[in-house]
Amino acid sequence: MHHRNYVKNRWVRLKEEPIMDGVKDMQAMLKRMFLLLAIFSAVIIVPTSDSFPNGVGKEGSSGCLCHGGNSDLTYLEIDGLPDKFESNISYDLNLRIISEIEIASENSSKGGFRINVSHGEITFENTSYGYFIEDSWTHTEEGNKFRSWNFTWISPEDNSSSVEFKIFGNAVNGNGDPYGDSWNYLDFKLGGVEYFDDLSVKQKDYQIQAYEAIILAIVFIGLIYTALKAIK
Repeated sequence: MHHRNYVKNRWVRLKEEPIMDGVKDMQAMLKRMFLLLAIFSAVIIVPTSDSFPNGVGKEGSSGCLCHGGNSDLTYLEIDGLPDKFESNISYDLNLRIISEIEIASENSSKGGFRINVSHGEITFENTSYGYFIEDSWTHTEEGNKFRSWNFTWISPEDNSSSVEFKIFGNAVNGNGDPYGDSWNYLDFKLGGVEYFDDLSVKQKDYQIQAYEAIILAIVFIGLIYTALKAIK
């Protein structure tokens, strides 16, 4: 009887050992994956130390993401637009960034913008403050020293159409890196005098960004690792 129990217990241990070895191997693999993902996410998620005093191109089409998410600390105002536009009329506009972000010094960078208008033309009162790049207007290095800019919008000939304005504004503290800055945006439609349809802006479909997918992967791997550790 004793010999039979010994054989049975030995068989159980032999059966469990490969399982536990497999669990340990899985834990080690998950540790390595977790570490690699953490390092990779640190590279992707943490904003770079580069700033854009010379303006921003298509990389700013979804906002000033290298400065973090949009913030209620900052908002934009644009003056000079009519309730409805006439054909081929020049409208003198002023874009202002209002923000609680303090400026490091009077001569440092203060703010920047990216202006995208679906129809019509834009010209700047002072061409040294803004220029056209990759389908939009943005600030120059000289224009980066302000939080208010004057420009002219020439309306399209078709006053039975609508025009979408998508404007990003970033209030910077002038320390030369993305930390401590704050941005926001305006996205609206303006109709012509003969336009009578809906002016609401369609919400863009939300897509998971690369850094969000990495975070989800890290959380998922962490949960699996915790579960496997509990098996021990």
